Amino acid sequence: METIQLALSEEAVHKCWEALKTLHETLKKSDFLYEVRKLQVETGYHLVFIEKDNKAVSVIGFHISESLAIGKFLQINDLSTLEGFQGKGYVSDLVDWIIEYARTKKCKQIISNLENQPEDAQAIFQQKGFAIVRQQFAKL
Repeated sequence: METIQLALSEEAVHKCWEALKTLHETLKKSDFLYEVRKLQVETGYHLVFIEKDNKAVSVIGFHISESLAIGKFLQINDLSTLEGFQGKGYVSDLVDWIIEYARTKKCKQIISNLENQPEDAQAIFQQKGFAIVRQQFAKL
């Protein structure tokens, strides 16, 4: 049976590595826990995952922030599903969980950057009422 849970313990964070490593190819497994904990302290970052057979098969990473323009919002930073578990509704379940979590935290918006999301996730976001609302500029 699958369960959705926050990755609070070190063991739970480590379970998320396998699903997230494809998004962060330069991040080493040995640094993963440290980097997640650093983000948790600095930004309030959370990892939520669906567990099946003692494995995190789908993971979503996010933080809550505030701005003058938007107010309180939830920012989805990471979303990934293990190969072989895609197309089974896990991303949809995680997005439903995020929507409810954002409501309980009184967020005015949920924001996700499309470049970090798999193509099927983009369709799921649109099915759940998300819209493309602004362009983003970046300087490297």
